[in-house]
Amino acid sequence: MKHYQALIFDFDGTLANTLPDIAAAGNHVLTSMGLAAHDVDYYRNVVGDGQVAFIKKILRPEDCTQENIEKFSELYSTYFSAHADTLTTPFPGMVDAVQKLRAAGYKLAVLTNKNDAFANRSARRYFGDGAFDFVRGGVKGFPLKPAPDGAFLVCEAIGVKPADCLFIGDGYHDVRTGKNAGMDTLAVSWGYRPRQELVEEQPTYLVDSVDEMLRLLLEGRA
Repeated sequence: MKHYQALIFDFDGTLANTLPDIAAAGNHVLTSMGLAAHDVDYYRNVVGDGQVAFIKKILRPEDCTQENIEKFSELYSTYFSAHADTLTTPFPGMVDAVQKLRAAGYKLAVLTNKNDAFANRSARRYFGDGAFDFVRGGVKGFPLKPAPDGAFLVCEAIGVKPADCLFIGDGYHDVRTGKNAGMDTLAVSWGYRPRQELVEEQPTYLVDSVDEMLRLLLEGRA
């Protein structure tokens, strides 16, 4: 296995199970707008592409007006700001894994399409101050994954060339981001997307557990 200097992680579905919080916030807003809620599993298919895409997938076609999109966005941000991280949990073994990878000398970063302030807050809350060298979430006007812009920004911030980074995530947009940035990619199957979807994206590596990821990154074997 190639030696990488840095690991860039997605957050939702990769480092932590944020789905319960996302679903709770989404359904709170839907019901407050007089619209029907979705079951939690529905939200697996709507996360990862940024807030506007998220809202358009949550609202049913007949409700997807510009007025409703703007109203949903405002209500969701307000609710999520107050209640985020209530139901979120890091995936089992992930906090320890991050510590071990850092101790092994890797530079660690997070690149996610979720709101930048929420991303930084969640990373600190669940993994501690200084666990990651850099955390970057979605910022208005800045291209989201799978555009490579965020990956390049992370590389510049941590001082590592794209070719020396491994991009790690649970979705097609993560694999595509890494490839678009000239990085090798590691797909993880414990997140929100079907394993077969990840296989079809042809990542450099594909693992099915946190332990398998650690063996690969610390010992060079899956």
